Amino acid sequence: MSMQRHMWVVKDLDEYRKIFDHAWSERLLMRTEGTPVEEAAFTLATYWRGAANTHVLPWLMARSLQLMHDSATDAATGVDIWELLVSGETEVEFAWCLWGSQRLVYGALYHAYEDFIRHCVGIIDGTNYFRGDDLFGAVRTAFGRNGKAVVSACLEDELVTIARLARNAIAHNGGKVTEKLLRKNHHFKIVANEIQITPDDNRELFNTLKGNVDTLTDHALAKLAEKKGAP
Repeated sequence: MSMQRHMWVVKDLDEYRKIFDHAWSERLLMRTEGTPVEEAAFTLATYWRGAANTHVLPWLMARSLQLMHDSATDAATGVDIWELLVSGETEVEFAWCLWGSQRLVYGALYHAYEDFIRHCVGIIDGTNYFRGDDLFGAVRTAFGRNGKAVVSACLEDELVTIARLARNAIAHNGGKVTEKLLRKNHHFKIVANEIQITPDDNRELFNTLKGNVDTLTDHALAKLAEKKGAP
């Protein structure tokens, strides 16, 4: 077969440590408890936790196997399970696992974020979930006088735009970088015109999006309170 899938993976075990922020998640769930946004927040938090644990799975697996090995043998033998995984007989298949899992995590983080926005719009406009194509326009309409600010902060933010373009390229362009993405100041590793997602990319995306979720939640709760108090 003449075709080849180009992969670039990070082999530093520490890069696969956890990215999920449990304290932030608890604060979000406490803020929205008993409000119409509660279900949307719970869905986001659980989806993100699942995606984040997919990111950390290589670290969890290697550490668990290392502990099992060391407890059953003389730890002084110096056997490094992670090194065996990334450079031993399993190197090729394990590289596929690392490469594929990071792409899945990136897409899942963004999908859940957009789902949260659609859910909030539907809660505000009474449809429960916005399913149309024009999400930008729906946000502007739902949030009224603050709609433009919400779109700017939560959909037009530079990293969010880059994430959306990368997600689209991975999902709809065979993973190849697009002209729109090339025009952005992105930091993706590109190999043979293909986007490579690293643990750092997922960590940066999660840390950015959780701040945007806080902003969107503030506006959603304020808008719901405004509607409740309207005559």
